[in-house]
Amino acid sequence: MKVDKKIEKKIAKAIEYLKSLGCEEIILFGSLAEGTYDKYSDIDLAVSGISPLKYFDAVAVLPSIVDHRVDLIALDYISEDFKNKIRKEGEIIFAT
Repeated sequence: MKVDKKIEKKIAKAIEYLKSLGCEEIILFGSLAEGTYDKYSDIDLAVSGISPLKYFDAVAVLPSIVDHRVDLIALDYISEDFKNKIRKEGEIIFAT
């Protein structure tokens, strides 16, 4: 993943917030992981190990924390096919 410093800082903020919720794993996927990110792209993150309540809190709060659009996916609650696609194409940016 090669991105500008602003996006790196936003991703770092997202990681810290998600870790505070008890995330066990965070995967960056989508345009940032693929190297096709542009100014209109969102930050695609997949997480595991948090409760549904904390997940929905994160969906609501995370964009304001990082000051960017975020697409947050809960790995614990999606199909195996989608999970495998994210794991194959994404980049693990945090794991316990």
